[in-house]
Amino acid sequence: MGMKKIYGLIWFLIFCTLFEWGVARNLSFYGLVPGSSVGQLQAVQRLIDGQTDEELAEIRWLVLGDSQSRDGIRPRLVAKELGCSPQSILNLSINAGKPTDFAYFLEEVLPRLPHLEGVLISVNEHYFDRQSIRFDGKFRFLASFQERMMVPGPERQADLLLSKIFYTYGMEKQWWETIKYIWSELGTGGLSVPKQEGIGGLPPVTQEAAGGKSYDYARRLASSWMTDFRLGEPETFVLEEILDQLKERELAVALIHLPKTPLLEGMIRREYPQQEQDFIRYLNHLAKLYQFSFYRDWTLMGGDCFRDANHVNYKGARILAPQIGRILESM
Repeated sequence: MGMKKIYGLIWFLIFCTLFEWGVARNLSFYGLVPGSSVGQLQAVQRLIDGQTDEELAEIRWLVLGDSQSRDGIRPRLVAKELGCSPQSILNLSINAGKPTDFAYFLEEVLPRLPHLEGVLISVNEHYFDRQSIRFDGKFRFLASFQERMMVPGPERQADLLLSKIFYTYGMEKQWWETIKYIWSELGTGGLSVPKQEGIGGLPPVTQEAAGGKSYDYARRLASSWMTDFRLGEPETFVLEEILDQLKERELAVALIHLPKTPLLEGMIRREYPQQEQDFIRYLNHLAKLYQFSFYRDWTLMGGDCFRDANHVNYKGARILAPQIGRILESM
């Protein structure tokens, strides 16, 4: 092999290494698009890092969950019901959040919360969809080798194993979308990273999705959650690890299953009765095993309390606030 080819190979390997660690494995890079699947993780990290030690010391309760709890559990509304400072509640819920994300946040934030009293965990059916987990950018970024090998199917396991070794391969969809976003923003005059305002967590989404309360939308959502529903795999394993960790720290814990529109809830019960029964049975089992409370009975809400089939709007959040307040008081 000629020296030019050797030098070319060396420079290629240097470029690949720099790209792997400077882009593909760099959470700050994905954070340039804070609304993206992986960028949310960096957005939450900024929110935590932006608070002083004195502000962090005020936090008494953590909320972990997905977009349902991000929209439905609003610290300012709940704090008003409790008669306390909104700073005492930190909602770390993110879009499509799952236990692997919760574990990451807890590792980052628990050592910095000296006066934490309890953790509220919102658990939903989509956490246990084994088909979509392979394509979840957050899982591909955060999951350990052990968690990846718990995903069934040799093809999926091989893909996830290789994606752990080479993030340039495993995160290709995510880093490419981020690069395209950066390019388009620079073309319009510059790139700006939105500043996280206030306290309490990521802001709720308030815009109603077109057709979000329709029968077809609810049916597609129910199918995507329940068709490949399966317990006993990575997210189940991580959720139980989290509960072990919180119990060891002697923190109060409550599990909650937030409401959806009557249309979506009825559809799940009707079309996927066995999966839903298994899901509720599992949460009751966890509550009994760890001696935590599990809440799933809420004040009935009509369609005007939701912005789509499974996310409450401001009106719905106001109805939930006193109920969440009572749960935190009991903790």
